[in-house]
Amino acid sequence: MDGFVSLGLTQATPTPAGAHVWPQLLDSLAVPRTGANGVNGVNGTRCTNTARARAAAALHWLGAWDEHAPVAGSTVVEAFCALLESRLRYGEGERDAVLMEHTLGVAYMDSRPAKTISSSLVGFGAPGGGSAMSRSVGLTAAVGVHRVMAPPSVALPPLAGVVRPTERSVWEYCLPRLGEEGLRFQENEE
Repeated sequence: MDGFVSLGLTQATPTPAGAHVWPQLLDSLAVPRTGANGVNGVNGTRCTNTARARAAAALHWLGAWDEHAPVAGSTVVEAFCALLESRLRYGEGERDAVLMEHTLGVAYMDSRPAKTISSSLVGFGAPGGGSAMSRSVGLTAAVGVHRVMAPPSVALPPLAGVVRPTERSVWEYCLPRLGEEGLRFQENEE
């Protein structure tokens, strides 16, 4: 994304007049036609910055240099979003996946042996349905809001200010509810 930003593709500036297909838009932004090899690009420019070079190569893969790829959107960022949506849409029967893993090396100050603790989450979206990313992000945010809004009690002390999920009353409340929704970590000790 840093490369796309540096190429000007995330700007809310109006799409240049006369840029009806993607090569015209990219030329107006002086985007190099090269990929990661950094050889000469548009108007003799060089693509030597790694992020820019990778973004230029990705634009080839996305089909942005296709003379028949129309520009859709009144701003550059809208056009870029439309290109991404048209090229990165899930195909029939495809689904996304989410994988998160935390591995901690634990050394004790006493005579207990050191150990490694890992915690992993694997989730899959449903073909033609909700994505694993939307579930893992959306449900986590929703359960967090429920915790913040829960009336105080002995088990749930009131929350104020910036609240982190590492606070005991937050994770003790949220993790079981996320588990009920199928979002649970598998833990392992070695």
